[in-house]
Amino acid sequence: MRVPQQDIVGAEGEGLLVMWPFTHVERVLTAALCLGTAAYAITRSVQRAKDRVISGAMPIGANQAIAHPLAAQHARLQANRLFVYRTAALFDAGADVTADANMAKLLTADLAFATADHAMQVMGVDAWDEREGWLDCYLDARLARSGPVSNEFALNYVARHVLGLPAGG
Repeated sequence: MRVPQQDIVGAEGEGLLVMWPFTHVERVLTAALCLGTAAYAITRSVQRAKDRVISGAMPIGANQAIAHPLAAQHARLQANRLFVYRTAALFDAGADVTADANMAKLLTADLAFATADHAMQVMGVDAWDEREGWLDCYLDARLARSGPVSNEFALNYVARHVLGLPAGG
């Protein structure tokens, strides 16, 4: 895009770098929202796994295929929560959180999607009932992997600026 010289912000061709610090809060906020989505999906899934009985007397939560993913997701949630809180505290203290904000958003977006996806399995056919709200939760969790920056964008930043890998195509 052609812009008059006096209207250029930052160095020519590097306008995104001027805006970059303002996106930290958005990525940290997205990470926090993803934590909430994951916690909600786990809580609802655990309750459903305790209550739902398909055949026999045992609830579906007795099945390791249901229980183990929930246990793993709970552990991931706790670790991600600590990382997001640390990133937010560093941001509030004025530290450069570019790498941490990208990683927090990346990790929590993947977690939110994984927990929402597993919740769809645990809920069974009820998950597809629009009145239950799971489709919205699932789609919101999927959206977090694409915005406010895509997971691939976050990975590119970590690869180049944290790991020192060369830029590629």
